[in-house]
Amino acid sequence: MRVPAVTLRWDGQQWWLARLARSSRAATAAQIDAVAGEIDVALDFGGWMLLRFRPISVAPRARISRWLPVQRHGLEAHWHALRCAVYSPRPAPAREAADQP
Repeated sequence: MRVPAVTLRWDGQQWWLARLARSSRAATAAQIDAVAGEIDVALDFGGWMLLRFRPISVAPRARISRWLPVQRHGLEAHWHALRCAVYSPRPAPAREAADQP
């Protein structure tokens, strides 16, 4: 089974998933189609991980989880940073952070 190519981006607050753009025109569309969500590590074999992306959307249909197989091959320069990001604690949402001393 083939999995469509996607881009996964961490902005310091949340994860963003978008279809991989094949042209400059599609790159703009990928940014528009980006969906915010959360990542869970389901399997971790060192050089290969299975991630679960859960959208933070109110639309019932958009709440469907996506499984993302990710491998080190081809991402060598970014692999360590990706692993750090998926295992790092998430920042508290702004409203919760304001309530804490």
